[in-house]
Amino acid sequence: MATLTFGLETSALAQIDPATALKRQLVDGRGAKISRFHMYEPGSKTSKMINRSTGIVEFGKGRVVATDVVHHDPKTGPTLRVVSFPDRWYTRDYPPDEMLPAGKSWFLHPAPSDLAVRCGPIELSHPASLKAVLATATVKRPAGTYDRVRTTLYQGRVTLGELYRANPDIRISLTTKPTGKYAKIPVTWRLWLGEDQLVRRCRTSYNEPIIVPGVVDDERFSTIDDIRLSRWGIKTDIQPPPEDQVASYDDFDPSDLPENK
Repeated sequence: MATLTFGLETSALAQIDPATALKRQLVDGRGAKISRFHMYEPGSKTSKMINRSTGIVEFGKGRVVATDVVHHDPKTGPTLRVVSFPDRWYTRDYPPDEMLPAGKSWFLHPAPSDLAVRCGPIELSHPASLKAVLATATVKRPAGTYDRVRTTLYQGRVTLGELYRANPDIRISLTTKPTGKYAKIPVTWRLWLGEDQLVRRCRTSYNEPIIVPGVVDDERFSTIDDIRLSRWGIKTDIQPPPEDQVASYDDFDPSDLPENK
């Protein structure tokens, strides 16, 4: 779904602040590669859940406009591919192929997508959020090499309230504003910035509130995110799957779908 070529020279981005460096990347037809390790513990450590994913993010008009991501099971390998746009997203391998009509290998979900590049609750594709996080840094030191670039490590602690002031669109559990008691929840973070001031790695840990009205009232999950970003400035062209390979809800009895079993 995506084609790549090398883009802007990173040397041209030297000697600027990280928020400005990020803004210069958020232009049409440019993007970056991403890999993510996500772990959360909904209870005891014996019940921890791990997800790994790799893919491409495409930028345009100051934001993320498309993503193409493959999710990996730590034991069995690739399990799900998701191609997302602001108003819809497509999945391959869900529902399983045997459930799809003959000749179809993708499924259309006609619903909005959250395309932001997130490291825990920190939106790495939002310049104001990046600036707010770095303002809370308490450590700065030389670090390792990522994406063949020497990095500087920054680390500190930011609250959900501080993130919300930088980006009023952020939510917890999809719909809840991080205000009141939630505003005080701390997020421990580390950011590795290249010499071009672009993020090459981010790691966060915090107790994520889970809120489902009438079902779960503020249960806390211990959550760790580790994000790697590379090949900033590559040309990208993420396209939806061929229409003749896409199934939709119209092709199914709703009771046949896995989520309704």
